[in-house]
Amino acid sequence: MSFFSINKSIYFLFLISPFLVILNYMLSPIPVSLLKELIQLLVIVALVFQLPKSKLNNLDVYFLLFLTYFLFHIVTLNDIGLWVDGIRYQLGYMIIGVLIVVNRAYMVRLDKIAAIIFFISIPVVLIAIVEFFDSGVIEALYGESKYMLNHTELALGERLISTFVNPINLGVFLTVSYASAFYMYKESKVNVLVFSLFSAALFFVITFTFSRIAIISFCIMSIYFFLISGSNIKRVILLLFLLTLIYSLSFDVFSLSILSEFNVDLILERLTNISSADTYTENARVKNWGVALQNIDSVLFSLWGLGVGFINPTVERGGIVVENMFISILIEFGIIGLLLYLSYFFYLVKASLNLNGNEKYFACGFLIVFLVCGMGNDLNRNFPFVFYFWIISASIILTYKKEKCSG
Repeated sequence: MSFFSINKSIYFLFLISPFLVILNYMLSPIPVSLLKELIQLLVIVALVFQLPKSKLNNLDVYFLLFLTYFLFHIVTLNDIGLWVDGIRYQLGYMIIGVLIVVNRAYMVRLDKIAAIIFFISIPVVLIAIVEFFDSGVIEALYGESKYMLNHTELALGERLISTFVNPINLGVFLTVSYASAFYMYKESKVNVLVFSLFSAALFFVITFTFSRIAIISFCIMSIYFFLISGSNIKRVILLLFLLTLIYSLSFDVFSLSILSEFNVDLILERLTNISSADTYTENARVKNWGVALQNIDSVLFSLWGLGVGFINPTVERGGIVVENMFISILIEFGIIGLLLYLSYFFYLVKASLNLNGNEKYFACGFLIVFLVCGMGNDLNRNFPFVFYFWIISASIILTYKKEKCSG
């Protein structure tokens, strides 16, 4: 497989990840999504070919046992289509991430990933800002009216979707971009003015996705950056919150112009209710969790799970809607699988906090996003975030192990 470059293929997937839907339309009949699946398969095959050359230590053996447990869940009881989706959206990227670690494939670098995410987020943000003023840009990109797409409207107004189709996915991606922007600033690759303008643009777009979980994630990351940063970043973050406060207090003025198509009262209600417990306990997602958990009706299913593919938004094919990453893992892989997943996540937190370079801030920021947004989204099976998680986590572990060995 020497003709095939693993690192270039992975970087290519990062580059196209926010633009898959519009590329499918613009490059039709070229099946760009199918190209993504082909690259995934080729990367897996290339890594498997490298496996016999690897010198395994105890941690590598643990990771292989970890992967083996999840792979046994390929044997499942549900629809073949859901089974295929489960493999290509979950297990495929998990295989890649674990094998990168075991093969010690240092070619996938954390600093390059952070830089790529920063640069690809710029057109995403610009398109979203244009969309705010003229939603006709969406029809030009997708080939159909925004009104024909799902999840784009609430009673309070249109939600921004940019290149992501789904406003929640857009919000999650931009919070990851916030972490990458902070890394770029710490590396002096952008100055404080660029970071400030970019952060303000991110917050503006995230606000008008009306994704409360993305807004919460953005705010938690801002607090994290505030606590670890020097005076310049603290001024930027304080300025962001001051502008947000002024903006909120001035809604009546803005509603006469750029917000004339929005229900301002409902926007304020949605944003101010973020801190209310009722917002979460009475949320439709929470009801989905309860209904989904009813499928675990035996001790065996509780421990082992139902198998890969059961969590899927296509209810008409037998899928179960959850919208919580941890409950999704519990249902498909059981209590054992959830404990294994959490142990992996905690190891990532430990590794991230002990990184020496500025990659630490990107790694910690990414894990904050994944943890917070995973509480309201099945990020473990949602492309591109499942891809991001396993590749970035592998890069975190390899960077940590390399620094530990050299230090």
